[in-house]
Amino acid sequence: MDTEFRSTRPVMSRALDLAALLLVLMLAVALVWRVSAVEQPSAPEAEMVVPIPAP
Repeated sequence: MDTEFRSTRPVMSRALDLAALLLVLMLAVALVWRVSAVEQPSAPEAEMVVPIPAP
């Protein structure tokens, strides 16, 4: 029954596969971005505080 559905509606199946792939990619990018942001929590603070070089 699944093969019959795929043969009758190949465009719908391909669209669903593309949507699922896009969703997985977005989730992976969000996860990597969140992990990299958690690894360096002091990055914004380091940008605000400018160290004064010794004369």
